[in-house]
Amino acid sequence: RLEGLRFQDGKLQGLETSSGFIQSSVCVLAIGHSARDTYEMLLKTGLPLQQKAFQLGLRIEQPQETVNRRKYGGDSDYLQLLGAADYSLIAKGQKDLFTFCMCAGGIVIPSVSEPNMYCSNGMSNSRHDTPFANSGLVVTLQPHEFGSSHPLAGVHVQRQYESLAFEMTGGNYYAPVQRAKDFLADRTPSPTEQLPSSYER
Repeated sequence: RLEGLRFQDGKLQGLETSSGFIQSSVCVLAIGHSARDTYEMLLKTGLPLQQKAFQLGLRIEQPQETVNRRKYGGDSDYLQLLGAADYSLIAKGQKDLFTFCMCAGGIVIPSVSEPNMYCSNGMSNSRHDTPFANSGLVVTLQPHEFGSSHPLAGVHVQRQYESLAFEMTGGNYYAPVQRAKDFLADRTPSPTEQLPSSYER
């Protein structure tokens, strides 16, 4: 694990890692937006960082059979030949909304990178054979929407929403869930209603 960068006279000398020092004059970091500890280390090291837009959203899940019917009609031959149907969606509006990382015949899983935070993701096994389909449903947040000029303001926004989501889980990593029609109507779901889901909690 990368723990630090060693510089001398403004030039990279190597990488401090959990396994020891690696001498190098070049380092390419291909990290995701959840590598927050790495971003903080880079900022503390004094490297120039700048804000970047990112996507924020939720997972939407529906019966795979519904997606199959919508794409293939009633012809089961297509399902046998092509497998579980996928989809993509783009909705234009005040903010464009779009699907991302659609998982046909997949499951919703926790994707947590820090304690006391909650985030979900989706995945499909090679058979795509669960009774559920899911997709990320996201909007793009631009840097001017972060509320600060700090280089890590986008990270702070992520943490804010993931912390709120964790509170909604009751602190036990259950997935907050509601029907799409209730979400669109800004309606609180019934606390006694049990919705079918691929999420194990």
